[in-house]
Amino acid sequence: MFYHSWGEWLADLQEQLSVMRAAFGQVNLTKWQMARFFVLQLWRDTPFWLRGLVLAMGVVVLLSWLEGIVSPYFSTARRLGIPELGVATKPGNPYYYQQMLLEAGEKYPHTPFYYRIGHHERVVFPSGYASEIKKLTDETASLLEFGRLATFDGWNILGGKESSSTFHKVASSDFARSLPPLVKTAQAAVSRECDLILGRGEKDDEARKKAKSSTQRVPLMNFVNQLVVASNQVALVGEPLARDRPWLTAIRFLSVTVAIGHFTSWFSPRLLHPVWSYVAYTPARLLHSYLSRRLQPSIQREMEQWQRQKETSTDQQAGKMSITEAKGDKKGAGADINLVSQQPTLLSLLVRRYGEQSRADWLCGNVLTASYTATISSVVTLYNFFVEMLLVPGLVEELRAEALSVAHDGRLPATRLDELAKLDSVLRETARLNGVLAVTMGRVLQKPHQFSIGPLLPKGTFIMVDEYNTHRSPVYYDDPETFDPMRHYRKRQQPGHETRHQFVSNGPDFLFWGDGPQVCPGKTFANHNIKIVIAHLLLNYDMELDPPGRPAKLFMPNGATRPSLTVALKIRPRH
Repeated sequence: MFYHSWGEWLADLQEQLSVMRAAFGQVNLTKWQMARFFVLQLWRDTPFWLRGLVLAMGVVVLLSWLEGIVSPYFSTARRLGIPELGVATKPGNPYYYQQMLLEAGEKYPHTPFYYRIGHHERVVFPSGYASEIKKLTDETASLLEFGRLATFDGWNILGGKESSSTFHKVASSDFARSLPPLVKTAQAAVSRECDLILGRGEKDDEARKKAKSSTQRVPLMNFVNQLVVASNQVALVGEPLARDRPWLTAIRFLSVTVAIGHFTSWFSPRLLHPVWSYVAYTPARLLHSYLSRRLQPSIQREMEQWQRQKETSTDQQAGKMSITEAKGDKKGAGADINLVSQQPTLLSLLVRRYGEQSRADWLCGNVLTASYTATISSVVTLYNFFVEMLLVPGLVEELRAEALSVAHDGRLPATRLDELAKLDSVLRETARLNGVLAVTMGRVLQKPHQFSIGPLLPKGTFIMVDEYNTHRSPVYYDDPETFDPMRHYRKRQQPGHETRHQFVSNGPDFLFWGDGPQVCPGKTFANHNIKIVIAHLLLNYDMELDPPGRPAKLFMPNGATRPSLTVALKIRPRH
């Protein structure tokens, strides 16, 4: 029997129940017998597809229950004698890493511990042992492999290992040096996005006039997400994609689709995990495929430009032209090169670095990896920054005065972002107490390794460092639990410390960017774009939190900070 609606099925069920009551009213049956008869009758009348669905769900629940009982006995960390801590829970925040790490700081200040999340065990080292982990090369402990397994569940959705070394070199050196000329273009992108969000770009004069003078409420998380993506894409891919609305929207949703796959795949039984994971990450793979297709014309254009420059250079070196022609062509080629290099992008720099070995899949993977990681870290940092800044009386005015001191007619200069020392201090203090991750410097051991504490860890072990307690250690900071916006600014006033204690500076007391040879290669880029977004808003808008007060500190299942979606900005143009 097939039903056209749930209401029809329920009505038929009620009718059968009434018939059964009437038929068995005179029969002396126990409640158990009645229930058994009723269930069997219900099962016979249930559609075949629904029976299969119920059975499948029952198998999943049974396997999950059995795995929960059996898996602790197969724990590698447990067999090695490493103590376990569970992720604490509290009302409204089922993944309360703060409590777990506070307990770890008290119980295991000089001993690694492990916690289980999804299908992985993560061994966490105390803050004082970050220096050991930072020295490990990717041949011993790989950050890339950690990201592939911990974030993408083993799927090569973004970049691959073959091109990671070149990408790291380009992002940390060539790309970092090319950022100053992009300040004007990036600020223009942020300005366009603000106008779009706040309605100042309306075609109707009356609507535009109203938007320019009214106070609007915008969700903080979504607001900074749009600004970050618009600013980032200027430096990552350049025109025309940096202005392309479908491209920008897809980049914003890339982190959402990865998060869907990341978190839903954790709840599958181990036996069903390969199939479950494939389905869970399907939205991310489809979006990656779409973005790759949209990126192909830009890749082709950059490769053709590089080939023309290479041929011009070869002709000049071979002496195939007369001196006069060579000088003329050299001038023309130089002008062409300068035209491209005035505002270089990560994509163009990667093409030049790869040269003849350029592959479209590598370039797509590198650009999308940068887009994904830069978006997440910058959005969370900006969210936390605005919360902290707007809670400190007078801080907005102090930072605005500093921004005004370097700006010209509301525009930021290309070479003076480093002069925003007070803003830099607030960013570093924000990141100290509100890191993107509660535990950081994730690596996967590529071979067995013995640290100075704990047992010999086998290949494949996930290792991390306790960032939460590191950033709150009295060894490194006075009054470490207090948010002191000018803490690092004062340190930089000391003789010999002028270039230290910056937002981009990493070290044993500040693990926000990681450390060692696998430190975040895009930290200079993130610092650059975050400051552009903040400075533009300070120069052009008045802001306040809505609702006022500090929002609850929330965490995602993997230990990442989870911005509250209910926090908003009340924002009003200053001019």
